[in-house]
Amino acid sequence: MNMQSDDMGLVREYAASQSEQAFAELVKRHLNLVYSAALRRVGDAQLAEDVAQIVFTALARKAKTLKDGTILSGWLYHTTRFAAADAVKAQRRRERREQEACMQSLSNEPDRSPWEQIAPLLEPAMDALGEADRSALVLRFFENKTMAEVGAATGASEDAARMRVNRSLEKLRTMFAKRGVTLTAALIASALSANVVKSAPLGLGGRVCLTAMLAGSKGGATITLLTTSTQKALAAAAVLVIVLAIVLPRTKSPFDHHLATSAALSTHHSAEAARHEGPWLPRIRQDASSPGPTESAPQIVARRASQFARAQREVFYRIAQSRGLAVPDDIERFFAAAEAGDWEQLKVLFEKLRAEHLAGGPVLATFNSLEEVHLWPPQEFLAYGNSILDSLRPGMVYVGGTDPGRGIPELLNGTSEGERHIVITQNGLADLSYIDYLRVLYGDRMVLPSPEQAQSAFTDYVADYQKRLAHDQQFPDEPKQVDPGEEVGGADISGGWIVGPQQDGQLVKVSGMISTMLINERILKMIMDANPDLHFGLEESFPLRTTYADATTLGPIMELQAKDGQNALTPEAATQALAYWKETVGQVFSQQIASDSDNCVRAYSKLIDAQANLFAAHGLNDQAEQAYRLSLSICPYSPEAVSSCVDLLTSENRSQEALIVAQSAAQADPKNKEFQVLVGRLQNAQAAATGGGAKPGP
Repeated sequence: MNMQSDDMGLVREYAASQSEQAFAELVKRHLNLVYSAALRRVGDAQLAEDVAQIVFTALARKAKTLKDGTILSGWLYHTTRFAAADAVKAQRRRERREQEACMQSLSNEPDRSPWEQIAPLLEPAMDALGEADRSALVLRFFENKTMAEVGAATGASEDAARMRVNRSLEKLRTMFAKRGVTLTAALIASALSANVVKSAPLGLGGRVCLTAMLAGSKGGATITLLTTSTQKALAAAAVLVIVLAIVLPRTKSPFDHHLATSAALSTHHSAEAARHEGPWLPRIRQDASSPGPTESAPQIVARRASQFARAQREVFYRIAQSRGLAVPDDIERFFAAAEAGDWEQLKVLFEKLRAEHLAGGPVLATFNSLEEVHLWPPQEFLAYGNSILDSLRPGMVYVGGTDPGRGIPELLNGTSEGERHIVITQNGLADLSYIDYLRVLYGDRMVLPSPEQAQSAFTDYVADYQKRLAHDQQFPDEPKQVDPGEEVGGADISGGWIVGPQQDGQLVKVSGMISTMLINERILKMIMDANPDLHFGLEESFPLRTTYADATTLGPIMELQAKDGQNALTPEAATQALAYWKETVGQVFSQQIASDSDNCVRAYSKLIDAQANLFAAHGLNDQAEQAYRLSLSICPYSPEAVSSCVDLLTSENRSQEALIVAQSAAQADPKNKEFQVLVGRLQNAQAAATGGGAKPGP
């Protein structure tokens, strides 16, 4: 249910019947927001509690007059502003001036965090914003809504909401800069997300509910501050009400049934998580102050990993049954280890199954996903996978590429309680057994190539390769059209696939990563052409350049065959994508655990690098360079970003800047010989251009 419409539904319920449960739920949802805003304004915890009571009393009294479509969190925040101002009057204005003067001298001290710098200035800056900008920031950072949820609450698209939030952040940045605080919008966003809402004092919720409902039922026109003695009396009354509710029998309502069901489900999930929590996932002690059993990020990941393994086991059984085959004992042991979270046993069994040529389909999908569970911090695992899945529109097909780009979304999608997208990987399409696996999963939802059609991708690729090879042999002085990584030839090539008789009746073999990915690209194009009503989102492992012409950005990934075709990726869209990445990088890597995870760093760097390649293919070199440099800022040793950025700078005759990028990469990863070779090549090119001698590599 949309949270905003749900808020107003509770308001209407309270206004109609003075429902205690409805009002208590509203207080539970929004008390921390109101209390935090009040505390920043008044600077005193006790006074902030009083302001919170005033605000919710105002809500109780005005519940009947609030219009449909009101963004309740924005209304509460706005009301807090005036309630706090009335509470402190001239004293607060004097304190604000003193704080602003103090900030002039303290704002840029190196030992002060971004939050410490902006906190005293935040409320005046928020006051200066328009209502729409203020509501967008409240929804995004105070209530931690996704951009899609912000858009839904404000009646705008996700992209429009993102633009609104980014513009509002920029306005805050400008206002803070005028007060001597110079921070980027990304740092401001990160500081808001981590600090802007604090937990209200224990017991305040009960006092607020009782005070507000009593005042609301009287319909008085005056809002007064409550003395401490009055608060204590009301607190005692609240305790008496709770005791009476416990000892006196009453008829159960549908609300009671909902609470009982929720509690039962929570208990079940916690017990299930405890049973399936893998040895590589730390156990998190339940917070004693929590209102009920909840799952931590490690428990969520462990439970869903076990659930995914169980589902893949069932797929394997379906395949085996359809072919009249018995399930080998090693397969049974493999899935048992996967469900139990026994990572070491899982690795051993997977290697054994791979040697026995039984590691395809469900086995590979299970191992890939659980390997990412093993490698990633749980919270970052969830954030990365959900950022991809949340970017997909209903009915979209997701095409994963890298190991995390396939394994993490595939696991979360396969265990989702909502829509389950079709999930495939661009890397496996040349394997006919993988196409058979997809046919079992999605044969009723999409058209997949027949074995003969998939075989034609091989033969067409070989014909194209031979044409390009002939060009290179005929015109040796022109740029080579065959990539050094392509491996196509006769029986002398080890491994690979036999394509079939070609020239002179000779069998042709195709091998190597480059050749394989070029065939995968052709098969993906077949699938898209055969399913014109489906829309495809891609997380790229290897650049699929034939898909770039009509592609555009889609959150952290790319959308293929976008509705506006070759006009889909505009300079404005690329600039918006950069803003998205700056915000995302600021949020993700403000957490030390993410910065310390090499897998997390590489995965996000790869996502940014893929979009940079798309920008460059469309001639948006400025945006491409910014994206490459952002990718390198979090992972300076990313081979893809280093190579692509160097190529872009070299094409613009900026050889010295290209050399600096290569040298930084070689310094960040001194064991990477390719970086050293690249530095030497760039140094030699510079020396040749200036007439100097060749310089040795590092």
